[in-house]
Amino acid sequence: MRRRVWTIAAAAWLAGAGVEAQITNPTRVEGNRDIVNALRPLGRLDCEPNKQIRFQVNYTGDGTIFNSLQLWVGAQATSCTDMVTRHPATNAVCWPIMSPVIAGGRASVNEFIDVEARLLVDPLGGNCVTPTTPSRGTTNTNFLSLLVLPTSGAPTLTGMALGIPFDLNPPAQPTGVSARAGEGSIEVRWQFPTTFTTADAATTVGDAATTVGDSGIAVTPVTTDLQRFWVLCDPPTPGDAGAGDASADAGDAAVDARAGLDVPSNVLGGDAGAGACRDFPTIDLYGAEFERYKRGEPTSATDTSRQVNGLTNGVTYRCVVVAEDLAGNRTVSAPSECVTPIPVTDFWERYRADGGGAPIACAARLDRRGGSRAALVTLSVVAAALAARRRRRS
Repeated sequence: MRRRVWTIAAAAWLAGAGVEAQITNPTRVEGNRDIVNALRPLGRLDCEPNKQIRFQVNYTGDGTIFNSLQLWVGAQATSCTDMVTRHPATNAVCWPIMSPVIAGGRASVNEFIDVEARLLVDPLGGNCVTPTTPSRGTTNTNFLSLLVLPTSGAPTLTGMALGIPFDLNPPAQPTGVSARAGEGSIEVRWQFPTTFTTADAATTVGDAATTVGDSGIAVTPVTTDLQRFWVLCDPPTPGDAGAGDASADAGDAAVDARAGLDVPSNVLGGDAGAGACRDFPTIDLYGAEFERYKRGEPTSATDTSRQVNGLTNGVTYRCVVVAEDLAGNRTVSAPSECVTPIPVTDFWERYRADGGGAPIACAARLDRRGGSRAALVTLSVVAAALAARRRRRS
């Protein structure tokens, strides 16, 4: 996904003489409690049910006791100032967030409130997969406004409209994922495309500094908002009892039951004849399944490999790579080939297994004047003896 230029009205003041109101500090309640801004817009990871964004609301009226305060989301900073433009009018460009409503009976407010992130993206439907609010698309900026309901008379919009950027477009897909087994580990490698663009055309070409776009115009690379990569392996954790562990995928069939989530529609992988290696299961990239299948902490945005440790020797695994952008949108790769970690027997383990017991390190120290030469001769003799023993056994 290419970096967008966001338009944020951080202090677009609306009508209301004698009244002061502010909505500030849009902060994610969970995780690292990041601020929602142009560098960290709302994304699919924020849009799971009950994911909250916390705001500070400060309101000082003109002495009039109000009945309640409501939050509305508009397409522009001034969209909610006119009653005609407010939902449910046919030409509405401003929509209510019915909850929370700040109770009235007072002349001022200074408190924090939590709002579901999905309502800030799609106030009509709360759907971050296919938003139903007209003309907002998947990458835009909505504006949160404060509506004052007096004890009598018409409601009045007052204070400021706070720009809330959102980006639901996932990053490009990692490609060329491969895996190589070690002892209790797998090294996973991948590639990530470098994107070049013209006004209306884009093409992808390896690591070249410049290229010629589809329109024949030389262009330069566009910086992406890629944040990190995750490596996921199947069988998940826990589930390493064996490659055929049926319990490892328990619950995967029910992941579609939760609305508003990015659930891949196809089963990943499928190389016939892989033996004990199964197809990589369909998982929810934003839910509990992702947590079960991920292996370790994420890599940086510039990494193209990851050593996955703590695996079980003799169990067959396959892995995928997930790219995540700054908005928390995720894209999964095609799976790697199937690989099986195995024990790696070094020289000393083989020597002892074949019955050797001589303290070779001590023998090398007997001749201190020509120590390194003596040690080399000793090791050569032992290696030759082991080779001869293996030939006799065969």
